[in-house]
Amino acid sequence: MLHIETVSTIRRLAFRELLSHDEASQSVSAFLDIGVPTSTPPGLYSRAYDLAVRFKQSRIYDSCYLALSEMLDCELLTLDRRLYDAVSADLPWVRLIER
Repeated sequence: MLHIETVSTIRRLAFRELLSHDEASQSVSAFLDIGVPTSTPPGLYSRAYDLAVRFKQSRIYDSCYLALSEMLDCELLTLDRRLYDAVSADLPWVRLIER
């Protein structure tokens, strides 16, 4: 959880314009370069951060799912209409499950 919380906090600061995009990207890279062990695929949090920026998300939680499904080359099924609407035009492998 350390990784997702740290990267998400950095993204939130950039989203609120308390850090510039460059400062935030450098902060993410610096944190990930520390090398705290994690069982997630290499590059997951960097990719999640990039996706959060691209789709104007204030945090990276949803972007972690996007990045992971992209890395695993599999569909992402979601009930989250807002997420689907934000990304479906660019990420055709995201599918909305209707209730």
